[in-house]
Amino acid sequence: VLAKLAGAEVAIVVMFFINEYWTFASEGREGRWPRRLLKSNVVRVGGLGIQVLVVWTLGLADVSLVVAGFDFWRVAPFPLAIAASVLFNYVAESLFTWRVTAH
Repeated sequence: VLAKLAGAEVAIVVMFFINEYWTFASEGREGRWPRRLLKSNVVRVGGLGIQVLVVWTLGLADVSLVVAGFDFWRVAPFPLAIAASVLFNYVAESLFTWRVTAH
């Protein structure tokens, strides 16, 4: 469990610096990156919560998607949860962490 938490935090920090120096590099913010890192952590924990909620909710659905004897519904919630959290993370990072404005 601790290794998973440490791995998740390392991934959050790496994604923060990718966003800081690439995705949102042109947003013209000065200094205060530790504060943005904290905001990014909050956003990404929210994205993780969305993943858990989507997987849990879809797991409650009484659905089968059997192909060649394998029920794909057992794995279908995972890519859907990842897609939902990616969308949430991008929008929330844009609005909350980097406060992107229309140019």
